[in-house]
Amino acid sequence: MVNFGSKWPTTGLIGLSAIVNHYDDVTIIGFDGGNLKYEYYHYFGETSHKRTSKYMNRDNRPDHNLSAENICIETIIQQNKLKILTNE
Repeated sequence: MVNFGSKWPTTGLIGLSAIVNHYDDVTIIGFDGGNLKYEYYHYFGETSHKRTSKYMNRDNRPDHNLSAENICIETIIQQNKLKILTNE
């Protein structure tokens, strides 16, 4: 679906992939791709400068390709296998 190159998907994306392959109606919340509008990401909060959205989105990440993750999630949404819970 998406080429991650030499990097690998996050645990969240792997779990999401498994869930949409086993259930017909899946709704998620909190998969925002590390949106920079938030100072901190994840449930760890303000415990470290490494938990900031800016740090998470740095170009030299050795582990995950967040752009590829976002494309993957958008593709799953377009296939009507996934909905996002919003305040709207």
